[in-house]
Amino acid sequence: MKRISLFLKILLIILAIGAAALLVWNKVINRDKTDASKVEAAKSFTAEEFMAKVKGDADKPHTKFIDTTFEISGSIDHISVGKSNADVFFANGDATMQCSFLDNYSKDVKGFKKGDEVKLKGRYVGTESDITSGGVLVQFSNCVIEK
Repeated sequence: MKRISLFLKILLIILAIGAAALLVWNKVINRDKTDASKVEAAKSFTAEEFMAKVKGDADKPHTKFIDTTFEISGSIDHISVGKSNADVFFANGDATMQCSFLDNYSKDVKGFKKGDEVKLKGRYVGTESDITSGGVLVQFSNCVIEK
């Protein structure tokens, strides 16, 4: 009887750990699918303001703002459009901001050109060193065009 009781306790602990792991895995997998058009922006910045915040201390904004949706406005430095993806880039000295768009916005991004003033909304996903320029690359995902 004690063996059955011990076996059931161990089985329940294993099931609880498995369920917790499954919930965490599901949250991580679905995190990137947030549609910024359905989320209210926490704050509005110009691209230059946000890049200036992250330029000096790349780790601090990363932990403070990670997975937060912001509204970003500025003048386009360049765009990159592929078959199923599109990116808009803003530049400020040695800092570059990349806004990656949801698939259904690729056609709209094709109409942008260098120097266009735009307002976008997207989820901040991090900052990393840009080894090609020696500067900072600020990344936003699931961006949408704000009208």
